[in-house]
Amino acid sequence: MAYASVTYTSASGTTFALTNSEGIAIGYIRQQDVKVYVNDVLKTLGVDYNFNSAGTAVVFNVALSGATVLIQRITEIAEPTVVYTAGSTLTATDLNNADNQIRFGLQEFRDSVNAGQGVTDGDKGDIIVGNSGSTWSIDAAAVVEGKIDSGAVTESKIGSNAVTESKIASGSVTETKLADNSVTSAKIVAGTIVNSDINASAAIDGTKISPNFGSQNIQTTGNVQATGNVQATGSVVLVGAGGNTSLTASSTAGNNTLILPNSNGTANQFIKNSGTAGTLGWSSLTENSNNNLFGKNGGLIPASYYYRLESDVNHSNSIAAQNIFGVGPVLASSTVYEFESVFTLRRASAAYATHTILIGFGDGTGTLITTNNIAYYSIGNFSASASTVAAPDVNTVFETTNFNSVTAASGAATGALVLILLVKGTVSVNAGGTFIPQFKLSALPGSTQTYQTAAGSYFRIWELGASGSNTSIGTWQA
Repeated sequence: MAYASVTYTSASGTTFALTNSEGIAIGYIRQQDVKVYVNDVLKTLGVDYNFNSAGTAVVFNVALSGATVLIQRITEIAEPTVVYTAGSTLTATDLNNADNQIRFGLQEFRDSVNAGQGVTDGDKGDIIVGNSGSTWSIDAAAVVEGKIDSGAVTESKIGSNAVTESKIASGSVTETKLADNSVTSAKIVAGTIVNSDINASAAIDGTKISPNFGSQNIQTTGNVQATGNVQATGSVVLVGAGGNTSLTASSTAGNNTLILPNSNGTANQFIKNSGTAGTLGWSSLTENSNNNLFGKNGGLIPASYYYRLESDVNHSNSIAAQNIFGVGPVLASSTVYEFESVFTLRRASAAYATHTILIGFGDGTGTLITTNNIAYYSIGNFSASASTVAAPDVNTVFETTNFNSVTAASGAATGALVLILLVKGTVSVNAGGTFIPQFKLSALPGSTQTYQTAAGSYFRIWELGASGSNTSIGTWQA
């Protein structure tokens, strides 16, 4: 039987009675003499637990679950509980406290002897005794240098890997402490050898460097020379002062070899395949001031704006100007252009009011565009009620962008109409803008009657040169 302690195993709840294994109350003189451990951890009175009002039980602030609770009385015996003085009044409480200090101390000693421990659980200064004397621990920093005899710590007293970097003073491991050949690759931390660790005269052979530098850049202020091939899976980037130029292989083509010319050529030449595919040579085409190309004898090789209708364009029943194609080319300023267009305007067979068709050109951005030498030729003027094609109108010239009547035959009040026009001419652009082929009707043909521009109609325009003077391309002689 333990007189002064009780152990609760797999304990749950908040309240634990101060009675030993025999059901006898564990008395105490002071509450602080009662030590409480939960899973071998000493708890604090007033913080982790308190006594009930009768002082017969320990009450935890938080309920425990499945814990081992040890409640153990350790009576203070360093000082007497009661100090008697001559002439003082002797009370039963003093006598009982004095007797209990002796009796409680003996009970605690008996408990220790019976347990084969001889020492009670608790803090013994630098040593803590717990778990009914079966667990002893030395406080951190209790074993100081003065407690160790000189030469007492031998090699066998040092555990494997016990001497870590923090236990070695900076600069204490000198060259004489290192065995020959002891610093191997495995002893060097990756990334710790920097440029300053390599002697300037080391002259490291290229055979010591792996040819694969991974994702690292290779930089040099000298030249890169190779007697074999130079290969790159990405782009070859030529860095200039104002930007870069990249050479990139096709992602789908096979192996190709391009042999460059053996000279720099002359001004305004370009590179093309020579008689042997892949062998590049210089060829001569020249440009005018507007970057149009000239052929061998100075003739113009124009680059055209081109627009063709794949499906009909429906127009509205209106006498306002309407875009024949629904779009128009954007022209540059101070430039002369040549153009041609073939388009078909048609209407269905129905009753119409008498009207004529007028053709002109609009300026979509409000800038000044001057047209001249614009002629149209009526390729066909077909009426559903006529068995012959009407005589075409020819040699009509527009001197401005004003609308001009191109046919009177469309004034027929009834029947289907198909009007096919060829329009050719030049336009001189003062300020850049949108050049819009348009048509207008002199009167509304009917409340719901409309025209269409038929699929297959096209408009083509190309640049000739700068405006402001006669346009001269090629060699001319007076």
